[in-house]
Amino acid sequence: MGFWGAIKNAFATVGRAIKSAVKSFANVIAGNKPSKVDYDETAQTFEKQKRYDQFTATVDETVEMDRIVADTRNKYYDKLNNIEKATIECSRKTFDTMIEEIKNIIDKNKIDFNVRSVEYDFENIIRRFKNTFSDDITRHIALSDRKFSSFLSISNSSERGRKISSYIEELINDAKEEYYKNIDKITNDSLGAISKSINDNISNIEKSIDNIKNEIEENRKLKEAEIEPKRKEYEEKEQLLNDFINVLDNE
Repeated sequence: MGFWGAIKNAFATVGRAIKSAVKSFANVIAGNKPSKVDYDETAQTFEKQKRYDQFTATVDETVEMDRIVADTRNKYYDKLNNIEKATIECSRKTFDTMIEEIKNIIDKNKIDFNVRSVEYDFENIIRRFKNTFSDDITRHIALSDRKFSSFLSISNSSERGRKISSYIEELINDAKEEYYKNIDKITNDSLGAISKSINDNISNIEKSIDNIKNEIEENRKLKEAEIEPKRKEYEEKEQLLNDFINVLDNE
């Protein structure tokens, strides 16, 4: 297998790891995410309540509605924490696999690439996800959230319940998609940077080949008496040329 064949195989392995991760993420979320039953129960909860208008409601009505909203918020917070923990665990396993393959590419081909920067970016994403995923969603399940509050004021009870349930589902899905985009960006940026490093290395090798060829040709033009002192240097350059060509050609 040649140099580029080895690189392609290594990239393919990383690609397979990422595809496997996508399936793992799907399974993790499927096992932990709020179900249709949860969303239906939420819809029913708010269908049963009277229309709530924050501008005209009494203190008692506000206290009661705030209690119902808090119960709903806590229910989803527990489920979101399960998604959060499972997603982070799955992400770490996937990322470890990806980093291992990246290191293999780098070590085998002596590529100058800062793996630590990739690890740092990943840890930042995990930290942001852990600190904000549940909170960013549940803070919208509140009387203080303008959109949520506007749904509570809908007169049609079934529409009111459906709108609130759909809003919560939308918040959860948007948060997951944002997280996936961040993970995808790290993966694509990392592989792109490695690919650039490989191409730069190949370009440098090709330039070195041209330089050595030119030197060898110039040495051939020297007279016999001038060649002898340069013979060792000539032989070393020729060997280096062969080494470079072996890197580029099939083994």
